[in-house]
Amino acid sequence: MPGNAETDCAGNADAPLRPLGPCTKRGAVVGFFPFFDDLAESTRLVCIAGEYRALGGHPIFFSHGGQYEALAVRNGLPVHRVEPIYTPEQVDELMKYDRMEKFGDPFPVGWLLEHVRNECRAYAEHGVSLVVTGFNLPCSLSARNAGVPLVWILSGTSYAPYFRAGVATLPDILQNRLARILPERLTGWLTNRIMLRARTGTRAFNTAADQLGVPRFPATLSLWTGDYNLVSDVREMLALPPRCDYPERDYVGPLLANLDLAVDEQIEAHLRRPGRHIYLAMGSSGEKGLYLRVLHALSGTGHNVIAAYTSILSDNEVPHLGEHVLLRRLVPAERVNQMADLAVLHGGQGTIYTAAYAGKPVVGIPMQFEQQYNIDMLVRHGTAIRLSKARFRERDLVAAIDTILGDYEDFGGRAAALAARLPVVDGARQGARRIREIVEENTA
Repeated sequence: MPGNAETDCAGNADAPLRPLGPCTKRGAVVGFFPFFDDLAESTRLVCIAGEYRALGGHPIFFSHGGQYEALAVRNGLPVHRVEPIYTPEQVDELMKYDRMEKFGDPFPVGWLLEHVRNECRAYAEHGVSLVVTGFNLPCSLSARNAGVPLVWILSGTSYAPYFRAGVATLPDILQNRLARILPERLTGWLTNRIMLRARTGTRAFNTAADQLGVPRFPATLSLWTGDYNLVSDVREMLALPPRCDYPERDYVGPLLANLDLAVDEQIEAHLRRPGRHIYLAMGSSGEKGLYLRVLHALSGTGHNVIAAYTSILSDNEVPHLGEHVLLRRLVPAERVNQMADLAVLHGGQGTIYTAAYAGKPVVGIPMQFEQQYNIDMLVRHGTAIRLSKARFRERDLVAAIDTILGDYEDFGGRAAALAARLPVVDGARQGARRIREIVEENTA
């Protein structure tokens, strides 16, 4: 059977989404289609595409617009814009769905069909043999309609095996008063069952699928389940039961941004200041109001803080909080993590692995369920404390920081032990090699 169908805990393979179309050659044209307003996804796909090019392949990027298109352009990767080009208002709406601030159908049927029509035309015009995405949801329809194999690259906490393993916790946004008094084992059991069966957001996709004559989506998780699903984790971090684990060949490893940013004199000087040092990062999906509350709470601790605000704040919204707080749009996260005592993070996969490899404890405040589960991995390893976004209180953040710093020998020791256990994997190179294998597997 071509492709990688999901396998449940009993070892039964689900039916493949559809027969895969043939690829043409080893150096095939592969279309990468990120949501270019998400920094993490954009950097991951740009890094993989660059490695695929180094292997002799021909990567091209498709885009509905976005502020991080420049990452591909700067790396000499062609970017072809595809209508519709998202407005800032549309991006803001889509991010609300991502943060679980809104539910339902993020793409109305007519708008979704416009995506599919233009995406299919782009695939045909550029002769792509494979489409790779990280979270451009319309690809799930357009690739099916075009008969082109689809590769999803996501964290292992986003796919069905994670929930079949029974380790998911109730999403923070759904924790009402009743849920908080129920045993955690019960809410976890319900969460895993519901996540495998939920159909939130599938109505418009299934209406469009019926009109296009392609298979429907039986559950929400199937919206981001492709013909091949590559897990951007290492097995040692996920630590799933063997009966529920992913195939070894589909672990490509973490995809860290590794932005080419220098540790300038100001950052070096800030990290040499006496006292404790805290690194704050909420990627590009952090919510502005929460980010500012976190930032002000950290400022009140008196600890030294280095904070990356990415696209969460505009430059004229950056507050002045005293000389112990240094704010930058982007910082060299790997180096700063290594020199800080702990990190306050939203749970994006790149930030979690960067902290884990640096051997530093984490206080996590997830924006949505995948980020919650990424933080939960660290919680299970004993290196993190997870707080609630929905019920966030500044004093809880300060208390979590005090707990870690007050017991730093234990928290720091467990974080260092985890760092020693994690294999160092070049996720971009592994991902590119696996994509080349997929191309070869589908060569006529």
